[in-house]
Amino acid sequence: MEGPFGKPKAMILSVGGTAAPIVASLNAQQPALVCFFVSPESRPRIKEEILDKLAYQPAHHDWIETPSAEDLLACYRTLVRELPRLADKWKVPLADFVADYTGGTKTMSVALALATLQDVGRYTYVGGTERTKDGLGIVVDGKERMLHQTNPWDALAVSARQRASLLFARGRYEAAADEFKNVADRVSPGEKAVYQGLEALARGYAEWDRFAHGRAQELLSKSLRSLDPFAVGVGDETWSRLVEVVRRHAGLLRDIAGDDGGLSRVMDLIANARRRGDLEARYDDAVARLYSALEMTARMRLAAGHGIVTSNVRPEQIPEALRPDFWPRYMVMEGEKRGNLRLPLHAAYRLLVELKDELATRFLVYEKEIGALLDSRNKSILAHGGQPVSEDLFRRFLRLVLEVVGLREEDLPEFPRLPW
Repeated sequence: MEGPFGKPKAMILSVGGTAAPIVASLNAQQPALVCFFVSPESRPRIKEEILDKLAYQPAHHDWIETPSAEDLLACYRTLVRELPRLADKWKVPLADFVADYTGGTKTMSVALALATLQDVGRYTYVGGTERTKDGLGIVVDGKERMLHQTNPWDALAVSARQRASLLFARGRYEAAADEFKNVADRVSPGEKAVYQGLEALARGYAEWDRFAHGRAQELLSKSLRSLDPFAVGVGDETWSRLVEVVRRHAGLLRDIAGDDGGLSRVMDLIANARRRGDLEARYDDAVARLYSALEMTARMRLAAGHGIVTSNVRPEQIPEALRPDFWPRYMVMEGEKRGNLRLPLHAAYRLLVELKDELATRFLVYEKEIGALLDSRNKSILAHGGQPVSEDLFRRFLRLVLEVVGLREEDLPEFPRLPW
């Protein structure tokens, strides 16, 4: 009765009034470590009726005893308490166990399945080609037949994938990745690759959300190595679209991570702000990012178009009309940059206005409205006050920042929705 799955490291088997199926299962699989799930009535059978009848001897055996073979809750609680302890003692993860639910009462078998469902990936059952009582009784000794059950996680993975996809849609990318990893660790070998790919994808977007663009690009590229062939294999347009989006995002991340990220960095920052607002209602964080995007745009325009670095402006780079106001106010008074100027957001845009830059023209159109919103923002908890930023302020500020920068909402990179 050799099984197709090889010898397990450890097994847990429920034991009832008939020992022959237990002996048959152990002889067929020959685990080194054996745990018997017994009742007070079946425990005495372990040595004489099971261990002494084996064609091999396990390196070690132990048992878990339920106080009542007919009490489902008692059986379940005993297993969930004692089985992890035994696995720790043996230094074998529960994922490497096989559970055999042939013996014991029906209550014990159900409890064994319930208690191991989240961790154990393989189940076996000993049936038979001949039974007593005209086929309705127990298996006749010597007529046992080993049945290797389909890994239940191959079916459970569907609902787990739905949970992970929902977490991802809500911006909980690491939690989604952990869910996918949990599934990948438990499904059959043929199912692992797609869930490993989904885990890499979710972790990639988590890194992107933290502005770790280089690491995010690596993880998204890694995910494609599994998801691309899977999408081709299933021929599902939903998966094909996902692969297309991920491939496009991997390319975008290369641009953002490069030295010449340019406008793509601003787009990314605004998109990150929108996620904070839309997915988490963290409007203070969102507005802080929008402020940074506005500042970054001016900084990049001054550097690229005029050779001015806002953190280290030479006095002669300031037009004469601005010098009386800029020199005392923004002058660095100590350190290496002493004598140069450091310009905040409003000063950077005033300088762009004086330089007749196109960006400044758009800024001037909305200057008063932006100023009013910034005054409100400065009263927020993350600035200088104690009032939280409202959703309305966030929405208005998002619209104005997009207008000044010269972008539309549809230009912003949007994380994909994962197939259910």
